[in-house]
Amino acid sequence: MTVRRVHAVLAAGIENPALIARWREEPDLLRDHGIDPSQVNLDALWKFAGLTVKVRHNALRHDMPGAFRLMSVAGLEIELFAAYASDCAARRMKLAPTTEGRALDLLAFLEGWLDRERLAHALLWDLIRHERALGSLTRSTTASGSSPNLKAVEPPMRPSPSVVPRIQGAIVLHEMTSDPQVIAAALQTSAPDLAAIPRAPAHVCYWRPTANPEVSILKLDELGFFTLSLIDGVRTAAEVYRALGGGRRPSAGFLGVLGDLQKLGIAVLRRPR
Repeated sequence: MTVRRVHAVLAAGIENPALIARWREEPDLLRDHGIDPSQVNLDALWKFAGLTVKVRHNALRHDMPGAFRLMSVAGLEIELFAAYASDCAARRMKLAPTTEGRALDLLAFLEGWLDRERLAHALLWDLIRHERALGSLTRSTTASGSSPNLKAVEPPMRPSPSVVPRIQGAIVLHEMTSDPQVIAAALQTSAPDLAAIPRAPAHVCYWRPTANPEVSILKLDELGFFTLSLIDGVRTAAEVYRALGGGRRPSAGFLGVLGDLQKLGIAVLRRPR
């Protein structure tokens, strides 16, 4: 076999690390291509494949510095990116041409690949979503479906079943298993101890108010969190309440939550159109 042919076979493994896994289990597959398995360091080839895909995502470090640091500290980089390359190859999916597209595709892969029972995986999922939320909201204009700032021109309405709640600005909602800001701080040390990071489930809202460049991070109770997730500027308070599994008429507690969200400025209550 020519050197060129050998390089072509190995390049195929770098492009699709799933092939490397098959070569480990079935060395005869390499022999079929005229390559002596003992002459190929498959471990090194696997690492190089993962490193190659990682390098192609270096532009994401600007928005996700903590996530990449955590991957390194936990020793996940090669495993993660090699698995991602295999997944892309299996689905015949090419890497997106833009940084934004690559971020979205990587997050979609991680959602299914990460094992939330493993500490490092759970912390990474919390931190990468945190950094992604901050980055995307910082760059965004007012979100589609959100309302302009009506607060300054109309007095606030009292919560009632018929009002239509609308988001003021743009929000991202995440259920976390720890505090990403604590994770990020821990990663600033020379030898981060991931096991020492407290685990505390939380419902977090990232909010960028209309015409405001700053992003606020709010920790909400379950009712407030899931209420925000259903506000679309179309449904009335009564319809949102029913979507939450409530009865025909909103409870006083639910209407109180709408009032609190309006006081915070994150939502505004208006009459139906």
